[in-house]
Amino acid sequence: MRQYSGKSIEEIIDVVALEKGIAKSLVYYHVLSEDQDSVSLNIFTDVDIIDFIQDYIEKFFNNLKQEVYVDIRFSDGMYRVFIDAKNNAVIIGRAGQTLQALTNVVRSATNAYFKKHLKIVMDVNNYKANRYEKVESMVYHIAKEVQDTKIETTLDFIPSDERRVVHHYLNGMENISTRSVGEGKDRRLVISYKEDEKVEEN
Repeated sequence: MRQYSGKSIEEIIDVVALEKGIAKSLVYYHVLSEDQDSVSLNIFTDVDIIDFIQDYIEKFFNNLKQEVYVDIRFSDGMYRVFIDAKNNAVIIGRAGQTLQALTNVVRSATNAYFKKHLKIVMDVNNYKANRYEKVESMVYHIAKEVQDTKIETTLDFIPSDERRVVHHYLNGMENISTRSVGEGKDRRLVISYKEDEKVEEN
């Protein structure tokens, strides 16, 4: 993050967007001080967020005396972190629990630093990509059963990123709707039957 001062928020954002060659919508800020004549902002961009995530992860593993390769990409409003190491299985953990815990730590640290709710997904050796495929296959069969029986089904707990995958995957499936209920560890995803909308005749 870098501090900027100017006559208005709009003026500062215009300057930063021009300086960095990015759209104004990709310039994020926090107001440090503001009066009638001037305003001071902490400015940051997606590049700053990516740099922070990469530095945080590398320092984390350096403290554990472990070398890791980290690649971060931003797409669809999400920061996708790809990690590769000699001990991928240890980083992933049983049923992906260690990877999920690490993701939560990195997400919390990044959100706290930038004071912004950010979507961060971490994958190790394509574990998550393969997991998403399995989740999609599982919920497809569940959704087909819901179509046949018209009885809704509540899934066992799955992480928030996997819930997003399910919502997206089943979106548009005939007579199927999805919703999340509950909070925290009690949050569950429900797959329900949706009746066809009736078209009123004139």
